[in-house]
Amino acid sequence: MPEWLFEEVKDEIPKFVGVTTGDRVLKKAKNVPLELPEKELYINLVCALNREANKYYTNLDKDKLSKYKSAINKYMKKYENESNEMKHWKREYYKLRQQVEGNYEEIFNCNIIK
Repeated sequence: MPEWLFEEVKDEIPKFVGVTTGDRVLKKAKNVPLELPEKELYINLVCALNREANKYYTNLDKDKLSKYKSAINKYMKKYENESNEMKHWKREYYKLRQQVEGNYEEIFNCNIIK
């Protein structure tokens, strides 16, 4: 907590709560007796850690899923581009073939060569 903020709220902070700036202790914490049984505190701690772990793995799964989706989209675009290029060259091939067949129609119809 920044020192200027501590000065503004120090009267609202309970006596047993400590305050630090990260590198310096502004108010030392005091030991107080536990209000709950120790076993119950451990159970609460484990439950909280489990929730945090679930959040981490859920986000991790979402990150992996988004990476897979972006990879799939990338390959789909690449496939579309290559497919369009293949169609283009196929059309060009048929145009050239028609030109050649037109120029050498007698040969293809086997009128000259028997």
